[in-house]
Amino acid sequence: PTDWSHSSKVVYAYLTYMGLGLCYSLVNIPYGSLATAMTQQPQSRARLGAARGIAASLTFVCLAFLIGPSIKNSSPEEMVSVYHFWTIVLAIAGMVLYFICFKSTRENVVRIVAQPSLKISLQTLKRNRPLFMLCIGALCVLISTFAVSASSLFYVRYVLNDTGLFTVLVLVQNLVGTVASAPLVPGM
Repeated sequence: PTDWSHSSKVVYAYLTYMGLGLCYSLVNIPYGSLATAMTQQPQSRARLGAARGIAASLTFVCLAFLIGPSIKNSSPEEMVSVYHFWTIVLAIAGMVLYFICFKSTRENVVRIVAQPSLKISLQTLKRNRPLFMLCIGALCVLISTFAVSASSLFYVRYVLNDTGLFTVLVLVQNLVGTVASAPLVPGM
């Protein structure tokens, strides 16, 4: 919406960003729960979680290499259409991959426990302080991930004036983060 007022653009940005966060949660929570549906072995679950994290980091780096050049070669006027194009392409790809994951994953764990209602889940969350803190921690991790991505793109675009460096910055951030955090994970 290039013809909107500045305040309208800010409101639009906030609302779409919150919508993105909601959509991310709707996809990420079931996807993150796959490990518990696939195995009861804690070590296998940890490996699945680690593989998921590494694959996400590698995907982010690959996308930076794929999308970076089209952003770098775009004028400010073309930027909206470039972002729009890539958003649609990645949304469609994400939906297709999510559907494939949904259709090809089978639960190997037999559970007798009935599915709790949302009300019971919220009551459990309220009473279970460690679970509540885990949820708060996960929310903080997601917020920081989005903030680092957005601020990195802002930094290379408006401070360095070279969006081509976004790929390098993402690669360095992910490599350093992965290498620095690997010793903190026991038994991997």
